[in-house]
Amino acid sequence: MLTVLAHGTFGHRALDDWSFDPITMLVATALIVSYVNGWHPRRDGTRRAMAFGGGVVTGLVAVVSPIHVAAEESLSWHMAQHVMLIGVCAPLIALAAPAAALQRGLGRRIAGLTRRARRRSGMSADRMRRFRSPLARWLVFVVVFWGWHTTRLYTAAVRHETVHALEHVTFVAAALLVWSTVLGPSRAAGNADPIMRVLVVFLLGLQGVLLSVLMVFSRQPWYPVYESGPGDPLADQHLAGALMWIPLGVLYAATGIWAVMALIGPDD
Repeated sequence: MLTVLAHGTFGHRALDDWSFDPITMLVATALIVSYVNGWHPRRDGTRRAMAFGGGVVTGLVAVVSPIHVAAEESLSWHMAQHVMLIGVCAPLIALAAPAAALQRGLGRRIAGLTRRARRRSGMSADRMRRFRSPLARWLVFVVVFWGWHTTRLYTAAVRHETVHALEHVTFVAAALLVWSTVLGPSRAAGNADPIMRVLVVFLLGLQGVLLSVLMVFSRQPWYPVYESGPGDPLADQHLAGALMWIPLGVLYAATGIWAVMALIGPDD
């Protein structure tokens, strides 16, 4: 990351540039207020509350801080943004399992409106059960993750703020689906058994390492949108791949060890 700093992709202008988008701030505030309103010390616990708060704050920092501005000029900073959303924000929220607290916080009337809107949209209970399959969740994440790293979609995300916001929303949603399988309680995890949790972590790491390796060892830049920016776009791409490879790799390895230990169980 120091290489990127040396090339000036995170200059003084970017350091002072915070994008306090009103919609983003409103959504974050609504989530926190709803959770606090519905939080129950016995049902949810302090650790889950801290995990939820940490996840929301991390996601907020990723999309409103100077990192967001630098991501428009540097692939490595864009990748740092993705790591924060996929590797910090989503796992913490999945660990918090906030669905019940959020539903209580919204109140019966709003929760009822939400359920009716879901039924009208065609998302019946049977269709929703398909997303409870751990492997289906993993597949959704892979499609979203790899899809946004194709040249056409990635370029659109850099050039158009609306598309960039859509990228972030789908990243977090897909990551929440798959991380809930591994870190969430039984119901949120789609009733995944310990073996399935280990398998999902392994598959997550496998696809992540594959994309990182392709990016790191590529001999040409993937995204022409950065060719006019500061610094060497190929070096920036190699650094971006390393940022995806190392932090997320450590996370997948640590989670995998935890999942295996849970599978083995305590020593007799």
